[in-house]
Amino acid sequence: YEMFMGPLEEDKPWNTDGIIGVRRFLERVWNMSEKVQGSRYKVQDEEKKIERELHYLIKKVGEDIESFGFNTAVSQFMIFVNTVYKAGEISKRHFEIFLTLLNPFAPHITNELWEMIGKNQLIEKEKWPKYNEKFLVEEKVTYVIQVNGKVRANIVASPKAKEDEVADLSKKDQKVASYLKGGEVIKQIFVPSKLINFVVK
Repeated sequence: YEMFMGPLEEDKPWNTDGIIGVRRFLERVWNMSEKVQGSRYKVQDEEKKIERELHYLIKKVGEDIESFGFNTAVSQFMIFVNTVYKAGEISKRHFEIFLTLLNPFAPHITNELWEMIGKNQLIEKEKWPKYNEKFLVEEKVTYVIQVNGKVRANIVASPKAKEDEVADLSKKDQKVASYLKGGEVIKQIFVPSKLINFVVK
């Protein structure tokens, strides 16, 4: 709870009611053991999603420990746990990595869970996980589609998509098409991985 309150160097109001939220988080971590599968996921898309979130977690927690940003590390743990609950499953290998990362923050509960999944030695003897950059690249991003500066729709496309590709996909959207109908696109403003704006006369 103290780590989650905010940056260590800042003054923070003490409110014991806030402990409830962190306790609930740790209870969810404990219950995650019931979602541990073997080496394979039932749903491949969920495996990719959890793999990506896990590698981001490794990167974020490692950086936050070095900078003493424990509050944002705890927040990222919570985000990862939510991802697992939405998926409804997590592989044993991914769960082991997760416990290794959480161990400096919650040593007792992680060692209990470590033993429950069949490990004999202390979790502290494990090597710190390394993240893989390739998993940090999002496969799809959401583009905001504007017509004369007003948001009219969203589309999902590759973050590497070129302007022409995003423009073509946008024009196929029924809402966008209705706003472009009868007008002339005199200009389009494109921000890679974020938005495209059609200026219509």
